Amino acid sequence: MRVTGVGSLKMKVYSLDDVRSKTLVPFALATAARIIPTRLVNFTEQRASFEMKTTEIDERFRINRIVIFTREVFTSYPGS
Repeated sequence: MRVTGVGSLKMKVYSLDDVRSKTLVPFALATAARIIPTRLVNFTEQRASFEMKTTEIDERFRINRIVIFTREVFTSYPGS
């Protein structure tokens, strides 16, 4: 994820219907950085959603790029 801005970017991953969730380590945002930080998460679900937010007044962020790497975990549904 390539994000620039001011403040701290808090991130969370949710499963379908918000049954499971995982909080990621926050990004300390800067207007320009030569190092792109990486956040890895192991989250095995059929579908997932991301929440990214700032919580303080005058904090802002801009997402330039999101790269998602996946790998096959199961080859069929249970019972099929």
